[in-house]
Amino acid sequence: MRVLETMYVLREPEAIRAFVDRHPDVTDVLSEAVWRIPESLPSDERIALELVHDPDDDGDPGTLFAIVRTRLGAEEIRPILARMHHEWVIDAVRRAGGRFNVHVEFV
Repeated sequence: MRVLETMYVLREPEAIRAFVDRHPDVTDVLSEAVWRIPESLPSDERIALELVHDPDDDGDPGTLFAIVRTRLGAEEIRPILARMHHEWVIDAVRRAGGRFNVHVEFV
């Protein structure tokens, strides 16, 4: 976990640490994501990790989102995300037991 903390900006670090401890299957995907995502979607900032819960499901363990901040517009980013999802993200989500995904934030 300490290595991941040097690669990502952790939003709510305690919750993310506990999540990764409970779901170690996400560790390999997170180690891979730190270099796979920038290949398709470069950013001036480190990738952030955020744990998101379904507010309508009290038993939801959450999904860990890799968040990339970008200055690109929605029209520019749409084909990049589609290609990245097709080439890598869909498989990464499967390998992480559905507990991982990628999101962009527009700055």
